[in-house]
Amino acid sequence: VSIKTSERNLKKTEQTILTLENDVKACEQRIKDIQIEKQQFETDAKALLEEIEEHKENLKDWDTIAGGLKEHVDDLVKKETKFKSLRIDLEQKHTDAMKIVNELKHKLEDYKKRIKALKLNQIPLQAPEELVDLTEEEVARLDTRTVKNNLAAAKERLPEAIPNMQ
Repeated sequence: VSIKTSERNLKKTEQTILTLENDVKACEQRIKDIQIEKQQFETDAKALLEEIEEHKENLKDWDTIAGGLKEHVDDLVKKETKFKSLRIDLEQKHTDAMKIVNELKHKLEDYKKRIKALKLNQIPLQAPEELVDLTEEEVARLDTRTVKNNLAAAKERLPEAIPNMQ
């Protein structure tokens, strides 16, 4: 019985050895396949790393270009702000000038009405003088400083020339 048991054990052991040898061969083949796959992955990884480096360089170039464009945009925004400010100032000056022109038009109309209402009074013992309307050229030739001085002098003498009727 022990011989038969030994023979059975021998067969089982031989079978186990064959199975283990087949497993070793399968594992060796699997290791070779994994190594080939590993080499392929390493090759792919190198290619991807090179692509990443290229993209990094491109990104640096684009960042430089974008920085230049941002500076250009900032300059344009500053110019736009400056022009808007200038436009607002000019509009304000225009508005102020138009107010002054309108005020002067009203004053001119008022002065024209006052001048029309004036009449010459006869001064006894003096020949009547004729009031002459000046043309635009004659008005342009008048010196404003001289006219102002003459007007101021006339205003000073006016109270003396008006008789006291009290």
